Amino acid sequence: MFLVDANNFLFRAYHALPMLTAPDGRPVNAVHGYVRMVQAIRKEFAPQHLLAVFDASGSKGWRRELYAEYKANRPPPPEDLQPQIPLVREATDALSIPWLEDPRYEADDLIARYVQAGVEAKLEVVIVSSDKDLMQLVAGPDDVREGSVRLWDTMKNRRVGPAEVVAKFGVGPEKLGDLLALAGDSSDNIPGVKGIGPKTATSLLETYGDLEGILSNTDKIKQKKRRENLETYAEDARMSRKLVALRTDYDLPRPIEDVADKGPKRATMEAFFTPLGFKATLTGAVRAGGGSRRVAPRTLVETIAKIKELEVDREAVEVLNADEAGVATLDAFLAQARAAEGLAFELELSGDDPLRADPIGLALAIPKAKAEAPGALERAPIYLPMAHRSLSDGAVQQWKPSEVLAKVGPLLSDAKLPKYTHALKDQQVVLSRADLNVEVRNVVGDTLLASYTLDPARSDHNLEGLAKDIGGRLVGDRESIVGKGKKRVGFDQVAVAVAGPWAGERAGLAATLGPHMVAAAKAAGEQTQKLYAEVELPLARVLARLERRGVLLDEAELQRQNDELGGQIDALKSTLQEEAGYAVDPNSPKQLGKLLFEERGLPAKKKTKTGYSTDAQTLEELSLLDPIVKVILDYRSLAKLKNTYLDTLPKLVNPNTGRLHTHFRQAVAATGRLSSREPNLQNIPIRTEQGRRIRRGFVAPEGMQLVTLDYSQIELRVLAHLSKDPNLVKAFTDGADVHRRTAAEVFEVPEAEVTSEQRRVAKAVNFGVIYGQSAFGLARQLGIPQGRAGKYIKAYFKKIPGVSSYMNALIDTAKDTGFAETIFGRRRRIPELRRRGAVARSYGERIARNTPIQGSAADILKIAMVEVERLLDDKPWARMLLTVHDELIFECETDKVQELIGLVKPAMEKSASLDVPLLVEGGAGANWEDAKG
Repeated sequence: MFLVDANNFLFRAYHALPMLTAPDGRPVNAVHGYVRMVQAIRKEFAPQHLLAVFDASGSKGWRRELYAEYKANRPPPPEDLQPQIPLVREATDALSIPWLEDPRYEADDLIARYVQAGVEAKLEVVIVSSDKDLMQLVAGPDDVREGSVRLWDTMKNRRVGPAEVVAKFGVGPEKLGDLLALAGDSSDNIPGVKGIGPKTATSLLETYGDLEGILSNTDKIKQKKRRENLETYAEDARMSRKLVALRTDYDLPRPIEDVADKGPKRATMEAFFTPLGFKATLTGAVRAGGGSRRVAPRTLVETIAKIKELEVDREAVEVLNADEAGVATLDAFLAQARAAEGLAFELELSGDDPLRADPIGLALAIPKAKAEAPGALERAPIYLPMAHRSLSDGAVQQWKPSEVLAKVGPLLSDAKLPKYTHALKDQQVVLSRADLNVEVRNVVGDTLLASYTLDPARSDHNLEGLAKDIGGRLVGDRESIVGKGKKRVGFDQVAVAVAGPWAGERAGLAATLGPHMVAAAKAAGEQTQKLYAEVELPLARVLARLERRGVLLDEAELQRQNDELGGQIDALKSTLQEEAGYAVDPNSPKQLGKLLFEERGLPAKKKTKTGYSTDAQTLEELSLLDPIVKVILDYRSLAKLKNTYLDTLPKLVNPNTGRLHTHFRQAVAATGRLSSREPNLQNIPIRTEQGRRIRRGFVAPEGMQLVTLDYSQIELRVLAHLSKDPNLVKAFTDGADVHRRTAAEVFEVPEAEVTSEQRRVAKAVNFGVIYGQSAFGLARQLGIPQGRAGKYIKAYFKKIPGVSSYMNALIDTAKDTGFAETIFGRRRRIPELRRRGAVARSYGERIARNTPIQGSAADILKIAMVEVERLLDDKPWARMLLTVHDELIFECETDKVQELIGLVKPAMEKSASLDVPLLVEGGAGANWEDAKG
């Protein structure tokens, strides 16, 4: 049941949105914001009950009778808001949403009464408001839905439960009324106690319990002024307590059954909203269809049917001791999993880095036999504690990892038994350890990857978010039990009594959501199903192997570069100070701003809150005006290289393996591209000599070489295939230098006469087209006037018209369907295309242009990685180590290098069938830089 504090959002919408008027001139910005908010609730949460609650206009109510000055200082609503107040009630009717008001009670009181009724009816109650007074009502633990009460602030996308109330005020919801009574409220003209603010009130409540406890113990308060104020204004405090209290001592104005949300009716909406000019309100607003065009897919929850009942009970999770009874229960559980033909698992680790973490516990769950009932379990999940070190776990008989895996390992490795989990890769990294040596096979459901495949633009693929959106269930994340910041502890320090139910619930969610999401991927079409089952799932296992293998570093080489770079940085700093005539800190924007804009008189492009902006874009534009700016840019560039790589890479070497292990992120980039962290190898610069030199620190062991195989101009080849432009296609099929060929077309000169500068321009334009680069961006990149850059872009599209037509068609298609699509069917929704602001729409158009190209290139690389790893399975003399952009890096015995290239190169080139050939260039050397040639 969603209870909307209508006046709260009406006023917030009025102040948040610019003035909008209907065709007849009436102001409608507040109405528009209110309607949009209500629609978002219906779309995202599909509430069973929905009620809008208003304050009755002109009503004095019982609080004014108690205290005549209550809200007496409030000014009347702004003149252009006043006509919108009755209009929003009419809009609520047009949306077929039940609403009410009562002159005897404020909206807060009515909401409180319906909260009480909702809790009694065992409904999950959500109050849609930002009002602190209503925070008195929130209740219930995070892991309970029925009877819980939460406040939801849609404008800030913020959920408020008891923990958030404590974090904000220092007291729980049950004491918030006492705090408000003590501190008063100037906006409502509630007096409170003079000199008592929220922090002081919190302190007093911690000591004396409640308001009456404070007022009856004033003699114990040492601060004289505080004691006197509490005694003088005691009756004001008691009256204030009555004013902030929420009344529930009356009958429901309408029974709960009458506020069921039956959805809007299109005819009613059209009749009301069309004269107001609310076109977007009518588009796709009616759940029954009504002739509105269906855009698919838009969000994950629109792609996947919601599970009405998600059968996962944290309290029912069974923690098994490693005793005779526990062994018997585990054996019976595993037999039941085989019979049900499904097993879900969740391996809990001691830390966030799976390469350095130890297994702490294993949770298992069984989906309903053959997943016949989405959301159901065959039986309660179990948890096997292995290495908890909490002082409260002395009586728990924990399992040895070897004991657990001796029993569970055969099921995890069974190639016929379907498995479900969340984030397979990190768990496989640990299970592949030499002392564990378990290869998980036949994982059909990874909820992380299923979510990512179905909706790559979604920001939250975590299990908690999926449980909320698909199953309507609020579950705690890892921080809810390990803490955060300085208070964070390892999972091994969490008591079994807490960790077991939490982990068991997650395994249960994988068991219930997993089959449901697998079915959704299949229903989404053959291409989506293949991307999920044949690319993303097997790739997770490949990436786990790459992470575990790591790469060898030459730390002495990196230290030599670090020392050399340190000297260059010091020299640049000295040059800067000599030019300035005094000591200047090049890391201080404030000092640089003063030097450049006040002393040297350079034009300031923009200012920040703290002074002049000295960001990279600003300095690059100024570098032609004063040579000192080039010194600053060089300093920053070298300092970034030193800090990011030369100082950091050696520290990231794993002491147990002596190698550097990056962590691949498979479900982050909306284009489908892989990224990595700790370290981020994708960002190692390759355009500068010093940046390229860093790759010399990545080396092969003795008797081996590093081999690189890199797709040549893959994104341009994908563009040629998709655009069908005859000039671009012919350049690649002829095996020509595509940048030279493009330059010949653009500058209208014979190919043999193209200068190096003309080729440089053509190369910049070729790649700029993919990213939707503007004339301004190209001008800055090439260091030329913007007008000339614009001429180059126009000439490019004139001479290569297929690309221009294709780019325009991409935008038109994305506007029509709501998404961009790769060659392999990966769909990325683009909500920005439908937003009002020009900046958002422009961004959406860039996404529409580059997603099919970048995304297709990313898919090709992923397909190649899966196939290459399969080819090398029985080749102990070579192994894949890294992927960076469009490149694969291998470690290979020296005498087998050519055999490796001969095996892998054709496999990569055949990973996609395009209208132009895919070309892979290979090389080998003792280090990465030498291998690149």
